Amino acid sequence: MRLQFAILLAMFAGCADPELQRAMDPGNDLPLGDQLANDEKADGTWGAALTCKDVPVVPTLRSPGILISIDGLTLHLVDAATGYDRVFPIGPGAINHNAGETSLGESLSLYPVLATHQHEFAITPSTIQPCKFWWTDPETGKKQPVFAGLPFLSWYGNFAIHGPIDNFRAANGGSLRRGYVSHGCVRMEAADILEVYGRIKGLARVPVHVQKEPERGSDGRRVDVDAPWIGAECQSDGDCGMAGGACHPNAASGRGFCTVPCTQYCSDRAGYPPTFCVADPADRAHGICVEKQLPQDEACRPFDALTARTLSRFGQPAVSASVCVPPA
Repeated sequence: MRLQFAILLAMFAGCADPELQRAMDPGNDLPLGDQLANDEKADGTWGAALTCKDVPVVPTLRSPGILISIDGLTLHLVDAATGYDRVFPIGPGAINHNAGETSLGESLSLYPVLATHQHEFAITPSTIQPCKFWWTDPETGKKQPVFAGLPFLSWYGNFAIHGPIDNFRAANGGSLRRGYVSHGCVRMEAADILEVYGRIKGLARVPVHVQKEPERGSDGRRVDVDAPWIGAECQSDGDCGMAGGACHPNAASGRGFCTVPCTQYCSDRAGYPPTFCVADPADRAHGICVEKQLPQDEACRPFDALTARTLSRFGQPAVSASVCVPPA
């Protein structure tokens, strides 16, 4: 595999494609992407980051496939042979704003699709590290055990599925921010990457399909995690599992989005952008909870026909925030 990488680098060196060099250089990691301030300390106090995490004892799947939906923020692991079917939240690559690069305007995780003009990739035993610790900054040489002893599943050169990076010193391997946060790899919750690895280890080849669009079922419904949150696409109140959840209509899409009523403040969920209470556009006498617009969700990109607008807090008009709501 390393020889193949070296050949590819030699072939494309004249193209001066920085994304290709980052993707295929076997001697270097990809840049890390967004990192919490407390995690940036390279003070030698690594907590549990240098401990290999226990892989659950679960049946190996017989013929699994993985579908990564970048704008859906999901990884879907399916095995028709056994009936296994589970959707996991992910943190793919940040949106690329570097002029002239292949993935300009798209998630950095979409680079392999754009560069190869294909959507089909694979994980094999030779591209798996069951317990990876160290990341080396390709620019400074700084080393940190951000991979926290979790599996590292490469599907295209240095592009891989791995753990959450945030809070990597924690006993469980850290916590995921669901959004555009990495430099191209696909981040997962620590327990989720262990589940995926436990289900596919030992298999000769696991196909990986990568697409930009949210995945949809044969009925047109968006494929999402079992516990949707504020802003998730819905067709009825029953699709919104949070306490008090309701499916609010959105004329811009013809589909609804999940929300809960509020009078001034809203509850937040770990790993998601903070929420904010705004006047219901359909009935301004009442408030609804929406997500704030942050770089993590890149101008409300994961949401179905929601856009970023600056609105006042319901019941407290002096306070405002940029939030994800239907177009005006």
